[in-house]
Amino acid sequence: MRFTGMHEGVHWMIHREAFAEDNPFGPAGIYKNQFVAAKDGRGDYTRSTKDKTDIDRMERQADFLAAGILMPRPALREVCREFFRFYNERPRRIIRGTSPMDDVFAVQLPEYVSKIFNVSNKAATIRLEKLTEIVDRKWGYGR
Repeated sequence: MRFTGMHEGVHWMIHREAFAEDNPFGPAGIYKNQFVAAKDGRGDYTRSTKDKTDIDRMERQADFLAAGILMPRPALREVCREFFRFYNERPRRIIRGTSPMDDVFAVQLPEYVSKIFNVSNKAATIRLEKLTEIVDRKWGYGR
């Protein structure tokens, strides 16, 4: 619920002009805030080949900014360090498919993060993947 609430709040903050009564084009029209809270050209925030419509882009923008507000990168990285300290391991990127331990950590770390930041396991997993704290071996990481 926290993530959904923040996601909808982000729409209100940066996309409300797209839905304003005086915007005859609606969400398909041009709106001023397409690069709010991220550098112009940032891959997570600008138009992507995955975006078929402006609505797709607005949804991705709301997800990106909501995750950043609820799970800020510095705090999330500190939580990851705490997680590894608990297991007496050196903090590192978790690479799925390289070892049974990494596969277990890839499940446990999002669960831990979700409890700390009071978000869903899915939201925590996606944020950890976006920050490349958890990656898949098939993408060129690992042995």
